[in-house]
Amino acid sequence: MRRAMLRAVLPGLSALLGLLPLFACSRPGETAAATAAPPAPPAPQRSQDPRVVELRRAIEFGRLDLARTLFDQVGSAAGAEAPLLRARLELLSGDAVAALRAVEEARAAAPADARVPAVAAEVYASLGRFEAAARELELGETLGGGQADLERATGVVLILQPGGGERGLAHLEAALALDPATPFLDRPLSQAHLLEGRRLLSQGGAKEALVHARAAAQHDPLELDVKELLADCLQVLNDFDEALALYEELEEGGKDTRALRADVHQRAGTFELFRKDRVKALEHYKQARALGLDDAGLGFGATLLKDEADAAVERGIAAYEAGDFEGARRAFEQALEVDTTHLAARNHLGVVLFHQQDYPGACAAWRAVLDAARAAGVELPEPVELNLARAQKLAGSPEEARATVEDFLRRSPESPFAPEAEEILRRL
Repeated sequence: MRRAMLRAVLPGLSALLGLLPLFACSRPGETAAATAAPPAPPAPQRSQDPRVVELRRAIEFGRLDLARTLFDQVGSAAGAEAPLLRARLELLSGDAVAALRAVEEARAAAPADARVPAVAAEVYASLGRFEAAARELELGETLGGGQADLERATGVVLILQPGGGERGLAHLEAALALDPATPFLDRPLSQAHLLEGRRLLSQGGAKEALVHARAAAQHDPLELDVKELLADCLQVLNDFDEALALYEELEEGGKDTRALRADVHQRAGTFELFRKDRVKALEHYKQARALGLDDAGLGFGATLLKDEADAAVERGIAAYEAGDFEGARRAFEQALEVDTTHLAARNHLGVVLFHQQDYPGACAAWRAVLDAARAAGVELPEPVELNLARAQKLAGSPEEARATVEDFLRRSPESPFAPEAEEILRRL
């Protein structure tokens, strides 16, 4: 019954895998009775030793050092599966010759075990030798038994070939249905769902792609490519918060998503603005700018940020004129949270900090103003250098103050503030 099920799923492997016709399995003139396969043998027993189970998982998910250690410790407990595990371990290590040698060792020890050609097919497919993989699968079909392993191997061979994702996924899911405990199935299932998700997303099917992305994550939640597909689907579907959280995880995992996150924040800001949520829109635009998006990239978001920052600056000036230095400070800091490039807000913050006797803070604010203005080629309406020098002196750095004033005089010897600068020098 189970062999009939296998044949129903695996009709003509050569055609299925898109390969050239392979050898025939019977000779001309043989009767059906002579060529009929013997009853399928019982499925080989797999070790359920927790350490062997951990070894399989370590190999499947590429944890090479752990896999080597576990194999040395408990490989013998895997019984007839041991050389097949070693084959996978050697392939993971990059030694294809040793992997194939281990497969043949397993074949010699258990020639009727259908798991052997199944693993052999996966090894050959990983090496790009798809015709050899197809021959192994046909051999496995003639042996009987091991249907779930053969379905898994067929799925692996397919997903390793261009355009094989959908068919490969069907076979992997068939393996899961036949035996949910089939080893080495989670990683291929995750990759098959990943392939299908990418294909559907590229065709505009974001909702359908998201289903595959979530399925892929269930089988391999730590895979960065799966997280990226999830994030891509979610942001297309306007679920920006979850998408951005995933992109940040990708950044932590070593993938550069800075520019992408800036673009997504910009889109999220526009989306929230359309929904009349100005607070959320401003937060997204602010994050987009912090990630490096310029005014052109921000579009209307840049205008919104400037308006918000200007309003905060006006509140700060009013508070300063009323003698409320702490309120002024909060307002100018709020302006800079919205727009870090707002020179007036930073300059005013320096003034407030100076009045609060936070001289190092004032120095930092005015130095930032000067650096930004010079980088942008902006001519400042007042000599910020002289304010900076005063703050540097009071912060206990008279030499820095002298250097700042001297630099100002070199740059602007004809400035109407030159006499004031020279007076500061005399007092230093």
